[in-house]
Amino acid sequence: SGELTIDDVASPEYASQFVRSDVATPSFGLTDSAIWARVSFENNSARVAHWFLEHGYPNTHFIDVYAPDPDGEGYAVDEVGALRPVDNRDLSHPNFVFDIDIPTGEEQPVYLRVQSGSTINLPLTLWAPTNFLVHSGRNQALYALYFGILIGLLGYNLFLLVSLREASYLYLVVLLANMVLFEASYLGYLECCLAPGIYRLKADYFPLLFAMIFLPTILLADSFLELKVRHSTLHRLNIVILAVWGILIFLIPFTTYHFIATLMVPWGAVSMADVLTAGTSTAGPDPAGWARAPSPGRPADRPAGPRPGPPRQAEQPRL
Repeated sequence: SGELTIDDVASPEYASQFVRSDVATPSFGLTDSAIWARVSFENNSARVAHWFLEHGYPNTHFIDVYAPDPDGEGYAVDEVGALRPVDNRDLSHPNFVFDIDIPTGEEQPVYLRVQSGSTINLPLTLWAPTNFLVHSGRNQALYALYFGILIGLLGYNLFLLVSLREASYLYLVVLLANMVLFEASYLGYLECCLAPGIYRLKADYFPLLFAMIFLPTILLADSFLELKVRHSTLHRLNIVILAVWGILIFLIPFTTYHFIATLMVPWGAVSMADVLTAGTSTAGPDPAGWARAPSPGRPADRPAGPRPGPPRQAEQPRL
């Protein structure tokens, strides 16, 4: 119901209702329910009392972390999430990183309240600060390489579009540009590093970016495979799928994030199945008869190849 408070879940009445997870990363699927989690940390280190708790799913909308107050009165709370200001975070990072103080030789419970219109996962990692900085630096380098490749492909195909002016390259450029934005938002870089104030609109533009992965993909497949000529049935099916995507995009401002996600995710699977079907259906011999017709003067039953010419005379040696 989303009405429970930290005082409720930390009380003895609810202590027995928590269920131990059997997996390293608990997942609750596509839900808009509020999920409470309790994690107990035991600090066996004699030197480190300050830790970083990392939540590695930056598309989570709301995360509240409750740790015991240092004064011993109640709990201190950090309220972060993809739909909250970046300034709320303890550390400016694409993932959600929390400062946790755990005295050496003690065990301390931490409560998390997670709510989102999308999939809820709990990929939690407790880091010593130096280890976290090393790990984060490596990840940043890999993501920099990944985005560099995407932007390089985008620039190359944009050059081909300007040079050749073919519709297929237009769809490919739109697809690559959207992939850059979608991945940057999904991984948290867009809101954390590039446009911090845009978080207010994420519930609207993120479903749009998701839909825009499939629209140019379908148009690209339809154009490149020439389905309108070679397979009219699949071409008409593509028009229907595109029309449904148009309706879903129109509904984004008028529905909740959770509702539109429950419609778009399965329709995305249908769209990808359609693209794969189009690719396999046109992979064989051309049904429209693209093979070259026999030219005048060459019988159809004669094998293709160079015609035998007159015998060549031996060349005379030259001085």
